[in-house]
Amino acid sequence: MSNIVNDFLSEFSVHSKENREVYAVDREGDLYEFIRDEIHEDYLPDDFRFKTVYRALEDLSLQDQSDLNVPILETDIYNTDLSKWATRSISLNYLNDAIEQQEHFGIAQNYYELIGRAQQMELDEISCKVYQFVQYEIEKFQAQIDAEDDSESEWEA
Repeated sequence: MSNIVNDFLSEFSVHSKENREVYAVDREGDLYEFIRDEIHEDYLPDDFRFKTVYRALEDLSLQDQSDLNVPILETDIYNTDLSKWATRSISLNYLNDAIEQQEHFGIAQNYYELIGRAQQMELDEISCKVYQFVQYEIEKFQAQIDAEDDSESEWEA
């Protein structure tokens, strides 16, 4: 079963462009459809989201496949990276949510703490979706194996 996550990782291509890493996925297959439909939703393809899916899959590939947990991804640590993240149009929704949630989690001490909270929201959301996708694919794979075993048993009887 660990091959499922590794197969998904192999569908990514990572290359450098203008001194930054760019992540892309083969346009065929379940992973691409998942990223298009569940991760990007109504937004244009986004390097941050591709990279986050890749990081979540990497985390899952290091886990025991019989006991998977939702990947825990950490926010950017440099203020310039957080600022760059905040300029994405998608980020506005997360920033607004982080502002609203200050009443529950306390007032952010500064701008970068607020951005970090907002970015963590996006990371957590994507990680959960990747985890659910992988769990679904593992269950689908297991059901396929079970069905093949059942059909072989019928032939033997």
